[in-house]
Amino acid sequence: MRSKFTQFLTLVLAFVVQLSFAQEKTITGNVTDQSGLPLPGVNIVVKGTTHGTQTDFDGNYSINVGEGQVLQFTYIGMSAVERTVGSASTIDVQMQEDAQALEEVVVVGYGQERRMSELTGSSSVVGSDKIEKTPLTSVDQALQGNAPGVYVSASSGQPGALPDIRIRGISSINGNNSPLYIINGVPVISGDPSRNNTSANILANINSNDIESITILKDASATAVYGARAANGVVIITTKKGKGLKPVFNVSLETGFNEVAVDDRKPLTGPQWGELYVEAVANAFTNGNKQEAIDDVLGGEPYDGSVNTNWRDVVRRGAALQQNFNASLTGSTEDFNYYSSIGYFEQEGIVKNSDFQRVSGNLNVSYKVNDKLKLSTDVSASNAKIHTLANGGAFSNPILSEYFLLPTDPVRNEDGSWYIGDPDSRRMSNGLFNPGYLLENNFSDGDITRMIGNISAEYNILDNLKYTGRIGLDYANVEEGLYWNPEHGDGFNGPTSARNGYAYFTDTRLFNFVVQNILNYKADLSDEVNLGVTFIQEAQKRKDRYAQGGGEGIGASGLYNVATAVNPSDASTATQGYQNASYSLTANLGIKDKIFIDGTFRREGDSRFAANKKWGNFWSVGLGWNLAKENFLSSAEFIDLLKLRVSYGELGNTLTQIGLSRGLIGYDVSYNENAAAYPTGVDNPDLTWEVSKPFNVGVDFEFLDRKLTGSIDYFSRTTEDLLYQQRLSRTSGHSAKWTNIGEMVNKGIEFALSAQIIENDNFSWSTDFNISTVNNKVTELIKGTDGKPLESFGSLTALVEDEPVNVWYMRKWAGVDPETGAAQWYRNGKGGEVTTNYTEAQQAIQEGNALPKVMGGFTNNFSYKGFNLSFLFSYGFGHKVYEDWGRYLLSDGQYIGNYPGFAESLDRWQKPGDITNVPKLVYGQGTASNEASSRFLHDGDFIRLRDVTFGYDLPESWLQGSGLTKVNIYLRATNLYTFIFDDGLKIDPEIGIGGITNLGLPPLKTASVGVNISL
Repeated sequence: MRSKFTQFLTLVLAFVVQLSFAQEKTITGNVTDQSGLPLPGVNIVVKGTTHGTQTDFDGNYSINVGEGQVLQFTYIGMSAVERTVGSASTIDVQMQEDAQALEEVVVVGYGQERRMSELTGSSSVVGSDKIEKTPLTSVDQALQGNAPGVYVSASSGQPGALPDIRIRGISSINGNNSPLYIINGVPVISGDPSRNNTSANILANINSNDIESITILKDASATAVYGARAANGVVIITTKKGKGLKPVFNVSLETGFNEVAVDDRKPLTGPQWGELYVEAVANAFTNGNKQEAIDDVLGGEPYDGSVNTNWRDVVRRGAALQQNFNASLTGSTEDFNYYSSIGYFEQEGIVKNSDFQRVSGNLNVSYKVNDKLKLSTDVSASNAKIHTLANGGAFSNPILSEYFLLPTDPVRNEDGSWYIGDPDSRRMSNGLFNPGYLLENNFSDGDITRMIGNISAEYNILDNLKYTGRIGLDYANVEEGLYWNPEHGDGFNGPTSARNGYAYFTDTRLFNFVVQNILNYKADLSDEVNLGVTFIQEAQKRKDRYAQGGGEGIGASGLYNVATAVNPSDASTATQGYQNASYSLTANLGIKDKIFIDGTFRREGDSRFAANKKWGNFWSVGLGWNLAKENFLSSAEFIDLLKLRVSYGELGNTLTQIGLSRGLIGYDVSYNENAAAYPTGVDNPDLTWEVSKPFNVGVDFEFLDRKLTGSIDYFSRTTEDLLYQQRLSRTSGHSAKWTNIGEMVNKGIEFALSAQIIENDNFSWSTDFNISTVNNKVTELIKGTDGKPLESFGSLTALVEDEPVNVWYMRKWAGVDPETGAAQWYRNGKGGEVTTNYTEAQQAIQEGNALPKVMGGFTNNFSYKGFNLSFLFSYGFGHKVYEDWGRYLLSDGQYIGNYPGFAESLDRWQKPGDITNVPKLVYGQGTASNEASSRFLHDGDFIRLRDVTFGYDLPESWLQGSGLTKVNIYLRATNLYTFIFDDGLKIDPEIGIGGITNLGLPPLKTASVGVNISL
């Protein structure tokens, strides 16, 4: 009986299957947009199944499907369409633009995406179109002028150097002020990884052509999910992913040249130096009689005309090369998408032996295993080589030599060999070194190999419940070498005796490991209410390892390994690290698509703190209200979005160094030739996070079918428990300890506006403008035993209540007395009565600090029949720049016998009635006219034409049959022109957040030509 039933069931099943195949048929059709143009790559799926296809380049498709089944048509930026299969064999579909789908999507915490209209936090997005237009070594430099509230200062012209980046001001005195960097959802290593080179930026290892977008999160609602690392803002970098139905191969080539962006101060020529030297000596010893000074004091003319060396020509390149090459392959299918690239970048500095080279590769792949599971991975690898120079007051600094070396010293001997001065001392006539010889025979270089990778899995547990697991690895190996030859310079002349050559090498390994588990729930509670909840568990481990070794006594020039040194020294190793664990919960509620409520809570632990302070709680709340959805604005059809936002929260700023809160013990000393231990710090178990409390209120608006968009924000960020090194009595055995001392506030306004002014078939014009203000103030400092704030005063800056952090503090310059040529200062440090006695003038707070109070950018983009032009201006106002080296290089005769200095000395006072800012030159003078004062403090106000690009897209008719789909040829200039408002400021106004010059390499100006080809 059972056998017969089985046979009967088999016949029934066979009949059903046969009937199903009989009803299935081939459906063909064409899919177009609302203008009737074909849409390639439209996804067509049989509803309820995984069976589907895509349209070809002409919008055509073909699919086998049974009658009564439903076809779903989906395409990015278009409203989804469903069609039920009937008796017809052809189904054509015209898709319409989806207003919500076209709305800008912003990447927020941990790779989550939100529509702009849903956000309650403050953020800015810089797209790949702007990033690729900035051919700089580091992608973070592309933020300057492109995002309100973000200040980027390229403090050095050294290729590959670390820029200073501040988001909404300065939040810490001694703690971290840099933002947190996230790449594809994972926190990564940032900053300067070098220990031996002048400056390096590990983000320069990332190829900017691989970047899809950079999102800057600025307020509590946007950043609180990152807890104790988010006080200074968050920079989220998203790399490119595969797109398009057909594989696309893209190649770009660019080459150009660099020179100094701002014409800096000129050195004195030989005749000029001789003239000023004689005059200064005459004013000091012979009552102004120059001939008597030459005969009786100098014993003859200091300059005989036989040698007139321009040391700038010796150290600088005639033309500094820059090259950029990139190739990428991208594409996708229904289940698989990929992006891969390889790149090469090279940039030379204006001084010989200063350059940066990078080779990089990237692979980004995702695979949809089924409707439940999607796997993704993103791996990038790079190697950067950097050659740097000595900086600041080092005698081997080539920039210093331009102004310090005497023009009467020759560069080479008569036989063509390098001139290295006196045969015994091997120093030039003023005790310095020949920079040409040092640049040829010394080196300071770095080799940075970095690999960043993450792998993630997304699993749809239910239709509205998704799990994401992600593992991120960030590894960097930094190898650095320093070599001083044994014949001349620091390698021959040591601090106390001859070194006979010196070699020093360091190896640094940085390892960052991150694990994330994310559970995301989305549900429509009703037709008008939707809810999103995300739980995030994250664990991070950072481990750094250092090894270094050096040695003196190199047998011969050209031998530079430590193994060749007679006296190895400086050998040491160190290992340090920390761990971070956190649990976060975010919730967002949308009501009628017009009211949005966000909340975030994060519980975080950090091993860098003492046991009772390891864990902290961080949170935020945000509210958004889209007034455009309200009935009272329904008749205003030109308003697409008018959203009010408000947010508040509590974030943290963790320690930048390990062990600051603990009384650690050092073991690197000996006592009576035995190992000994000693305390290296003061135990402070109560040391805790700096607490940041950001408040933000803003408005987002979109008008005229999104042709005019923008935002206005007011922010106030209070930082409490400021980290500070408090001075201690030496009787304690320590000079200072780390403690939490006070409070600081940053307030400001941000405004951003984008407009599509003209757009038609032949011509388009769009513009972007942003401006922001920042007002920084220290509002509270810890009290001393006398009940007064523990304020501190230096020779240039001060830390006091109710003033900006590190406010300028010095004597105020009152100019030169036109009758006597004497230097003058204001007695009270402010104004009114003047004095020619430096010690009688009081130090006082001078207005302004190093960070601009007003900053922003202005961009225009034009296109006309294949031609395209874009330019970006950036600007900064309200900050001051202090020229620290003016003491030696505008010394008013004090050091002119040894250090010629700046050519501005030619403007000195010579006779009664002269109006000038350079006092009477007196050799060895004791008037202190060159001592610290506002004489060397300049307004840093500037407007810079940061980028100009002019290109042409070859017509498609020219490319037919070639296999090429696009060819763009362009000319580009970076930092083309800088307008400086203060005539007294003769150097680049962007010198870093510290605001003090250091005779470093000046920022670069680049002109280049390139081509971009797609096939």
